[in-house]
Amino acid sequence: MNALFIFPKDTILFGVPLGIANLAACVRQAGYGVKILDLRYEPETKLKQELSKHDYKLIGIYSSSEIANVTCAIAKEVQQLNPEAFLVVGGPHATLDPEFFLEKGVDVILKGESEHTIVELCQIINKVKDKKKEYSVLEKVKGIIWKKPTGEVITNPPQPYIEDLDSLPFPAYDLFPNLKESFRVNYTWTNLQPFTHVLTSRGCPYQCTFCQPVLFNMFGKTIRRMSAKRVFELLSWLKDEYKIKEVFFQDDLLFHYSWKNWLFEWQSLVKKNDLDIRWWGQSRANSSTKEMLEKAHSAGCYMVMVGCESGSQKILDYYNKQIKVQDIENMFATCKEVGLMTIAEIIFGAPIETTEDAQKTVELIKKIKPDNVFTTILTAYPGTYLYDKLKKDNVEFEKNFDKISRAVPTQKIQSLLTENQIHEFQTSIIQPNPSIKYILTRQYYRKTYTLKIKNLIEQKEFKKLGNLLLLTATDPAIIKMRPVYRKYRETNIMKAIGNLYRSIKTHA
Repeated sequence: MNALFIFPKDTILFGVPLGIANLAACVRQAGYGVKILDLRYEPETKLKQELSKHDYKLIGIYSSSEIANVTCAIAKEVQQLNPEAFLVVGGPHATLDPEFFLEKGVDVILKGESEHTIVELCQIINKVKDKKKEYSVLEKVKGIIWKKPTGEVITNPPQPYIEDLDSLPFPAYDLFPNLKESFRVNYTWTNLQPFTHVLTSRGCPYQCTFCQPVLFNMFGKTIRRMSAKRVFELLSWLKDEYKIKEVFFQDDLLFHYSWKNWLFEWQSLVKKNDLDIRWWGQSRANSSTKEMLEKAHSAGCYMVMVGCESGSQKILDYYNKQIKVQDIENMFATCKEVGLMTIAEIIFGAPIETTEDAQKTVELIKKIKPDNVFTTILTAYPGTYLYDKLKKDNVEFEKNFDKISRAVPTQKIQSLLTENQIHEFQTSIIQPNPSIKYILTRQYYRKTYTLKIKNLIEQKEFKKLGNLLLLTATDPAIIKMRPVYRKYRETNIMKAIGNLYRSIKTHA
């Protein structure tokens, strides 16, 4: 039996879609044929070509809320080209709103964590001779939602959460045809290439209104994680197999105090085995300690991304963040003391947010001085506490899935701030590109900058290198550098780089 997994075209090109990569790895480990079609990098005609060449018994499509309509369009094409295949949809939106897809002809919804579910599904489908006549076999699979030919929606018993994450195979990176291309996509300018991300834990006990209970429904409230040994093996494999130089831990609670022993064991493994790979991750503002951050730093961590959201306590409480503004200030002060770069994540556009609240966020950014700021406009995703509250309070908000992506810089919720005001506040907290003078006088920044330049030369990314040098130059240097860069970039790139760097040093 052969299975095909499809990741729809998306605005975000960063990284390998780990959900599909994990499912594909499990299907392959179970002995079935499997292929991945990553439509972020493929022309629209690729799907038709693929389905006309091969006969698949199971075709799975990923869907978040932002790409739900795109997923439906793909599902329709699959139904036309390969009606005998069992059409499966998984992902956050499928878990939260299964009938949205079932009413459009999708056969099966994967609910939440699905590595074991997809293998059970393959085992059942593999025995099916006639899809229409044997549809009832779906009753035997845990963790799915499906619709009988009569129209009755059936929710099967849940699939137990996977307690031993070490038991899962490594994600099937090798099944992505455009893997090298995805490794060249940066999350921030500091990333060394090849660059990728990993997810080593599941579950979240917190109640933030803009993302819960989505995470509860997907992975539960209890934090489960791979062992430090298994994560060490994963990163060693990525380094040996794909020459990865930097990894982003996508875990929401990587620096959580419950990870303390894990982090200490991880640090010991890295130092003992001299794992030369740089990494960074996310943290809450009140869940880590200086000792943990120091251990992380000594094990190759160079940056921490903190979910600040706002400088107004009123807004933090509205989001039910369960943190204080003082916690944010303390976290950034500790990171600087340890020598870690920082990223502050900020959200504008809460329905109760006033200009005074937004200004408090501006003042917070000035005080904590992050090295970078990621700012978005608040979005109400279906199934979240925020979504339900806005509906209850009769607050107008965007419900068109094509327009709710955080990557789209438009106001999505009726609020006290206008869209222009939100954009002005966003602009005011964006950190300027650091000048070479700023870089050279800060040890942690100097090391990061030097490694990035070296990495771009090794990867022969000369255009990106020239752009980086221009970005970090002061205004007088830029004026002198531009003609030099234009003159040499096509003919003698290394001479151009030398002249650019000398210009920067001279005018820093």
